[in-house]
Amino acid sequence: MGVFMSKFCTQCGNEIEDEDMFCSACGSPTDPQAQHNKNQQNINQNQYVNEPKGPCVKCGSLTPFSSNLCNSCGEVNPHKPKESHSAAIVLGYIFSLFVPIVGIIFAIYLLTRENPDVKKHGFIQIIIAIIIMIISLFLVMFWLSYMNSYSYYNSYYY
Repeated sequence: MGVFMSKFCTQCGNEIEDEDMFCSACGSPTDPQAQHNKNQQNINQNQYVNEPKGPCVKCGSLTPFSSNLCNSCGEVNPHKPKESHSAAIVLGYIFSLFVPIVGIIFAIYLLTRENPDVKKHGFIQIIIAIIIMIISLFLVMFWLSYMNSYSYYNSYYY
C-alpha cells in the first residue's frame, strides 16, 4: 500500500485526494476519467486518510465530516439525515380533519420541505382539508335550510 497522493482543484485551488470525483470546497468535478475509476474502486481505499468519515446519505460512500459535498456523487450536506417532520405530519392530519384551515397551513409547511415523503403527506393533507371544508359547507347549508323551515312552520299556533 503506497503513499496517498493529493492534487489541487483547477477551479478553486483546494487540495483534493486522488479518488475524489468532486472538489469538497466548490463542488466542481475533478476529472471525467477519475469519475469512471471511482465507481470501480473499493470504499476501503479511504482508510489512508486520518480524518473521520461517515457514509453519504445518498450513495453510502465514506465522506469526511468536514466536507459539505460528497466526493462520489456530489450530494450537498452528505451527512445530514433527511428530516422526517413526524410531529408536523401527525398534527397536520389532526388539524386537516378537525380544523381544515390550520391543517392547510401545516400541509403548506410540509410541501415546502425537501423530503419527497414529507411532501406527499402535505399533498394528502390539503386534499383531506378541502374535502372536510366542502362537507362542512354542505352541512351548514342544510342546517340553515332546516332552521329556516323550522322557524317558518313554528310561527303557526295549534
